[in-house]
Amino acid sequence: MRITRIAAADSRLAWVRQLALVGGPLLALAILSISLLLIWGIRQPLGLIHQAMTALGRGDRDRRVTATMGSREFAQLAHGYNAMADQLQAAIADQGRSAQDLQAAHAQLLRNSDTLQERGEVIELLGGMAHRMQAARTDEELAQVIRVFVPRVLPGVPGALYAHNNSRNLLVPITGWNGFQPREEGFAPDQCWALRRGQSHFVAQPGGDIVCSHVDADLLYHCEPLLAGGEVIGTLYLQGVVQEESRFRLTVMAENISSALVNHRLQRGLREQTIRDPHRPVQSPLHAGIAGDRDRAGAPFGRTAQRGHVRHRPFQAVQRRIRP
Repeated sequence: MRITRIAAADSRLAWVRQLALVGGPLLALAILSISLLLIWGIRQPLGLIHQAMTALGRGDRDRRVTATMGSREFAQLAHGYNAMADQLQAAIADQGRSAQDLQAAHAQLLRNSDTLQERGEVIELLGGMAHRMQAARTDEELAQVIRVFVPRVLPGVPGALYAHNNSRNLLVPITGWNGFQPREEGFAPDQCWALRRGQSHFVAQPGGDIVCSHVDADLLYHCEPLLAGGEVIGTLYLQGVVQEESRFRLTVMAENISSALVNHRLQRGLREQTIRDPHRPVQSPLHAGIAGDRDRAGAPFGRTAQRGHVRHRPFQAVQRRIRP
């Protein structure tokens, strides 16, 4: 009995030993496999996230983690990375747009500065021209000032200045510049669309607008009316196309020439009056003109004693004389 129990114990011990010899390696292999799977499950999502972050650091802002992570924790980590990359890409895009807007604003500021500087130089040049025109005593001096300064204000643009004659039925040439020779016979006011409309008239391309009768049909030109006191006193004829950036120069120059023409006519009328009657007191051009109209109209101006009554000059005669 005792021997039997000992034999059974030895048999179980042998089986345990055999099981340990066989199961131990299997168990170790299983543990190793599980460990390898666990390590791969950690390294694989970490590797994907690391690759995405490396690519982002190199400038690939479109790189995202889209693969399955295998665990909730790694999925949350990938989602956080993707959200960070989206925000970073949006911030960089906003920064790029801000930089472009800043560059555009800077360029516009430089252009405005150049325009202001150019206009300042033009205004200074036109001021010198205006001073010389106001100081001109003869028609030839006025024409000389225009011939010298207009090509500097509008470089490369030939043209001529026409003004009304005393009867206001013809525009006669004052002078030309940049090689342009105006027609000596002039032209009638109704031949110029600028004079008809009282505003600029130009043909910048063939067939672009109605051509004035005093201009050849195939020419590109610009007519600028000269206005003073609401009336047209002449026109500037410019051959060619006046660019948009030169319109400011042309407008200011036309105003200066208009004022100079009116002043020149008044001064000439005053000199003629002085020559005709050297013993007559010198009056201002306006009063000299009014007195001339008074003499022609046969009616006194202002307060005159005539049989105890006060007579006044009709207001229409004043209006007629003030017109340049």
